[in-house]
Amino acid sequence: MKPQFPQIQHLLNIKNLSTSLDCPTTVILAGGMGSRLRQVIHDLANVMAPVKGMPFLTYIREQISRFGFQKVVLSPGVFAESVSSFFGSHDQSMGLNYSHESDSRGTGGALRQARGHLFDYPVLVMNGDSFCDVAIEQLMRWPLKKAGFVSIALARVDRANRFWAIQFDTSHRVVECSEKGKQMGSTWINAGLYRVQRAFVESNSVHHSSSLEEDIFSQWIPRGNFGYPGEGRFLDIRTPPFYRMAEAVVSFPDMVDTMSTLAGAQG
Repeated sequence: MKPQFPQIQHLLNIKNLSTSLDCPTTVILAGGMGSRLRQVIHDLANVMAPVKGMPFLTYIREQISRFGFQKVVLSPGVFAESVSSFFGSHDQSMGLNYSHESDSRGTGGALRQARGHLFDYPVLVMNGDSFCDVAIEQLMRWPLKKAGFVSIALARVDRANRFWAIQFDTSHRVVECSEKGKQMGSTWINAGLYRVQRAFVESNSVHHSSSLEEDIFSQWIPRGNFGYPGEGRFLDIRTPPFYRMAEAVVSFPDMVDTMSTLAGAQG
């Protein structure tokens, strides 16, 4: 049975924070198929997995809104209908647009497809089924000489075998992207959140069926990828054990209290 979410998208904490970032666009890659979560969320997309009664994607949007980022492009893949049924259709007043795909693409293909909605660079790109409590505003303000074509937010984890491990030098320049399973201990990993420049998005390496993590980032090491280490919480919900941790990791207390009150009133 599909969860019933209260219709409270108008209560998302969209703030017009003072910033000199000129409100960058955020692309949220929300097309994860949820194959490993199928036993728990059934036919839902990963981003629609319930966390405290709300889709996981709600917390991602809340996170970026708290930094004043109001222009959002959602790339929901084959789950466009279920995602838009909750978050609404194209809403220019809130800066919300959708990048639709006719078939399932990799993360690189989804970003490529979203080009038509991207006018100002750099842009923030996020995986919709992971959470990284990084200082997004600082990542976007990083000096250009450090940012390069791609800046990858990094998280420190104790067991890196499930993730793409990232090694960087003293200038934060990425020197190696290790495939999943090659690094077993504590290390820095790709946290699924990126600052990218126009040259990267429009390059031939970012094509229809490509994966940012598996196909592209390693190719771009010689051109200048940089790692931005974060010290906050990190969670990837794509497996049941880690999905069950989501309530403790992604909580925004004031947001959840408001949502719980309204959900109870609607019940």
